[in-house]
Amino acid sequence: MIKKAIEWERIIMKQLEQIIRSRGIKKKWFCEQIGVNFSTFWRWIHKGIKPREIHLDKMASVLNVNKRKFFNEFYK
Repeated sequence: MIKKAIEWERIIMKQLEQIIRSRGIKKKWFCEQIGVNFSTFWRWIHKGIKPREIHLDKMASVLNVNKRKFFNEFYK
């Protein structure tokens, strides 16, 4: 069960990475906007580490997306 949850979180974070890339946003700039180091962002994407809710809020704000829709699995 835990392994499945981690895999789902990785999928969501990979989608986040794709959105950033598709909009032409530099990852370094994005990290500065949400207040984290690039290494932290990398761990979210590649290691399945779950961001804190405050960072999810900031990500949604920077990307101008509905946080409840995009990050639904994190808010359960």
